[in-house]
Amino acid sequence: MKKMSESPENYILNILNRKDYTEFELTQKLKLKFNLSNEEITSLITKFKNLNFINDKRYKSRFIINKLLNKEGPYLIKQKLNQKGIEVEISEINEIANKENISIEQNAKELVAKRLSIYKKEPYPKLKKKFLNF
Repeated sequence: MKKMSESPENYILNILNRKDYTEFELTQKLKLKFNLSNEEITSLITKFKNLNFINDKRYKSRFIINKLLNKEGPYLIKQKLNQKGIEVEISEINEIANKENISIEQNAKELVAKRLSIYKKEPYPKLKKKFLNF
């Protein structure tokens, strides 16, 4: 049950207690939930950044590792992070993958093998089209 008198600070603490959010995501949530000015939102975000409750660099690193372990490719990871308001270069993703001993090439091979097993009964031209669109 939501409290109508919930303060923005308590709201931020409650949602960060459940999962990490980017600075951009929290800004959007605060705009939707509370009637705050941009300056008030910036002040709140800065306060929680100073307490290290919001850390986009940490979020980016954890997100990339998680997605790589789930066999997602660098371009999809970059796209998802951009949607969350975090800029990332493909080289950063490759660097994190190397540091964590995650093989992007092996992930791609496993994904292609999985897709091939699904489409193995398709005629070659149709199969080729599906893979090129994939």
